Amino acid sequence: MLSRTTLTIVKPSRYLSTKGNFRYIVIMATAVLESLIFFWIILTANGNPVDPMGTSADSINTGRAGITFMLGKCPATHYYEKAQNCSHEFFENLRHGSRREVNCTEKYIILRSCMLKTFHECMRDSRLGNWISDNLRQTLVRNYLTFFGNRHLWCDRGGLDVPKYQHAGTNCDSIYPYAARECVATYQLVFNSRSSLKRLCREYNKARTCLQRNLVTHCSFSRRELFQMVEQSIEAEVNFQPFCQIPIKNPLSTLEDLLRDNTCPPRSHADVLFIVDVSKETTDDQLKSMKEAITEVTKKLTYGMSGIRAGLVQYHEKTVMSISTNRFSNKNAFLRALHRVPRIYTTRHRRYTGAALLNLAKRLSRPSGSRMYRPFHTPVWIVLSTGRNEDRSMETMELALTAMRERKIHLVQIGPTLQSNRSEYEVTYHMDDSQNFTEYCGDIMFEICQADRDYREGRHGGVSVQDLPNSLLARFNTYFLRTRVAQLPLLWEPQELVVNDFDVTPSSTGNGSVNELSTWPGFTLEEDGSDEEDMDWLSEA
Repeated sequence: MLSRTTLTIVKPSRYLSTKGNFRYIVIMATAVLESLIFFWIILTANGNPVDPMGTSADSINTGRAGITFMLGKCPATHYYEKAQNCSHEFFENLRHGSRREVNCTEKYIILRSCMLKTFHECMRDSRLGNWISDNLRQTLVRNYLTFFGNRHLWCDRGGLDVPKYQHAGTNCDSIYPYAARECVATYQLVFNSRSSLKRLCREYNKARTCLQRNLVTHCSFSRRELFQMVEQSIEAEVNFQPFCQIPIKNPLSTLEDLLRDNTCPPRSHADVLFIVDVSKETTDDQLKSMKEAITEVTKKLTYGMSGIRAGLVQYHEKTVMSISTNRFSNKNAFLRALHRVPRIYTTRHRRYTGAALLNLAKRLSRPSGSRMYRPFHTPVWIVLSTGRNEDRSMETMELALTAMRERKIHLVQIGPTLQSNRSEYEVTYHMDDSQNFTEYCGDIMFEICQADRDYREGRHGGVSVQDLPNSLLARFNTYFLRTRVAQLPLLWEPQELVVNDFDVTPSSTGNGSVNELSTWPGFTLEEDGSDEEDMDWLSEA
């Protein structure tokens, strides 16, 4: 149930004193109609995935032009300009050449007041400002000030630091805070010294650009509008150079420029699981071709904590994890292990592709198996098969695909009996030559890169209102997105920066020798799952 303070209906006294006035009737009728529409949206959205345009997350528009970003009644560009004027005045009053004012607290109070004034001016007499209750307005102000930062950030850190908070729906890997610390270390040292404005100008630009690059490199976004907001803020800040007497032309002016050195290939953040068919119809030459294809793809992508992680699964009627994705921390160790891992024994086993995918999807989602995948990294499964699926039940593959879609796993299947097809989470390629898998290396890399972009930019998103810290903000956001408007205060919902560590086993630094592999034969999954609870899913022999 919603409280009575959810909405603040427009008060008649704000417009006129005579109740019989025609203008009053029109205004009140409009307000009531909009309130009814808003309540209908809240009731229909409750318990269902947030669907901004009423069809799918993609229908918002993949481009920035699809959504108009606003703060109250102010366009986002107008707000950014006003906020930068406040910041510029702060830095101008704080630094006079190489000399710095001693009393920074007074300057910070003026800066904070200026930012709050900008916020309230934009919210005044806006649709969002008129609709929200006083309690919700105070929440938006608190969120705004949380991202703005305290005196320590502005007076001791120069306005740039490792963020303590991130927007709800933004997920960053464990490298991000350390990379961000490296970005700002030199600038903060220069800011607190008697360095010249020219030096400050150069170091500020370098630190800000570095922070922006690491944000889009090490973080993913569960909602498309969050990614677009980051994209717009990056472009809005490119010309903000508070210490520069002569502006520096920044070659990194757009998101594409920042990601130029992080394009895929070679840069990707996916957890790639190669699932190879070793049933009775698969020859040793075909398995060798599969390994060569895996090798070629792996060599062309960055590997490690800031790149991909790769694993190998062999399957027929049973499924064996030969190399887990967290087994090796570097590319060479993985490739040595790939070529030395033995084929699992088979003389008569059939090809249970659906059973293998279903068991993997169920098992890897368990708490005991979650350490195999880095949190908030793109899961991509590549199936290399030599024939038609021979599952005992035709429903097994459908169940597997459903389980994978629920877990947002991007599936790529390559085989001679498949029909080429593409959907949101599943792609199939028909092989003309069943003996040569290396011909499809380019297609595999394309799919890995595309899945990574879609995942990190929130295209494969859609989180339910219950998944967000403040569902009321999410519902307001849903309403505005239906009109292709995104209100910045509804997206500025802070959550503490949480570092998501990825477990690397102690032996992951090994050289992948035969002796080492012999001590880790992997795990086995039964097709029917009858002995599921008796198996030690990630045990090492």
